Amino acid sequence: MLNSEVCESIEIALDEIQSLAKELPFSYNPQVPSCKGVLRQQNSDFLVVEVLSFEPSGFGEHLFLQVEKEGSNTEWVIRQLIKKARLTRKDIGYAGKKDRHSISHQWFSLHLPGKSELIDTEDFIDSLDGEGYRVVKHIRHNKKLRVGSILKNNFKIVLRALTERISIADVKKIGSTGFPNYFGYQRFGRNYNNLTLANEMLTNGKKIKNRDKKGLVLSSARSFLFNLQLAYRVKKNTWNSEVEGDCFMLNNSRSYFSNNDSSSNIKGQSKDKHLSIEKRLESADIHICGWLPGKQVSESSSKSKILEEKILLSLNSWLEGLSKLNIDSGRRAFRTIPNDFNCEQKGDIAILSFSLPSGSYATSLLRELVDFEDLSLNLSSTN
Repeated sequence: MLNSEVCESIEIALDEIQSLAKELPFSYNPQVPSCKGVLRQQNSDFLVVEVLSFEPSGFGEHLFLQVEKEGSNTEWVIRQLIKKARLTRKDIGYAGKKDRHSISHQWFSLHLPGKSELIDTEDFIDSLDGEGYRVVKHIRHNKKLRVGSILKNNFKIVLRALTERISIADVKKIGSTGFPNYFGYQRFGRNYNNLTLANEMLTNGKKIKNRDKKGLVLSSARSFLFNLQLAYRVKKNTWNSEVEGDCFMLNNSRSYFSNNDSSSNIKGQSKDKHLSIEKRLESADIHICGWLPGKQVSESSSKSKILEEKILLSLNSWLEGLSKLNIDSGRRAFRTIPNDFNCEQKGDIAILSFSLPSGSYATSLLRELVDFEDLSLNLSSTN
């Protein structure tokens, strides 16, 4: 929720919300990339491998499964595992969700107390395979797998029907200085419909009874509010450079800190502190981070706080709604730097490989290089 002094504004219209969600600015070029192409002509064009943030211990009450799935979403696999292992929803853990239209390697856990040598038989493991997925590895651990327990995701992506060569200069620039960490279009549902539902819910008080659907809609709302902040900073070319009062997130971490210590106002200390922040930003030790709105106020201050309020002013009803629903606030880095980024192009086909930290979208990287059409958006599936 914003300060009452800045809240006398006309709420933004739904069609403008949809437009802002779709038309995000680019980091290094003012226009849409001239190179066009298609993504996901087939599922194998989008390969992602989930890497956990820890090594399973090899013993314990939880059976960890590395599953290879194709054409199936995470919830489908969970429902099948519940049925086949005769468990309940609370017995199943997973680290993160993966795109349906892909070949994905991701981890799940099943709570199966008892002697593992009597339970984890070859026949039992084979029986867990189902339509659209198969178990490729299994190991025991002493704790349930929790959402977010991912170190990184490794991607291998094929882009086809390219109209020209992808800019190697842009590839190198993104590999060294990163790209805007936008939430991808997948976050907002088909035709960005989750934002329509969010507006009805947060502005008009519409109730959503289904708990999972409600959670998706609220996540979409917060993601859109974050993208608005980042889009403004990209336009002003300050997404990679400090604005007074910014908050900063440690690289490959959810830990963050604010730079509003009153002692920094002492002449000399303020300059030294700024230089230190700039060096840490340049070395990618830290990243500027934006607000994921909720019940707690933003930790930003000074010029950054004023800027944040200006950007979100026209959606104060959304901020008030999230606060009333008791949603916890959070923060997210404004940029992501891919590791091991490589691009090989032969004719009109390019293969891009890279790894990203948990929560970052490969499609947000791709849009910086190619104006692509995601063919999976034209498909429908029950899985």
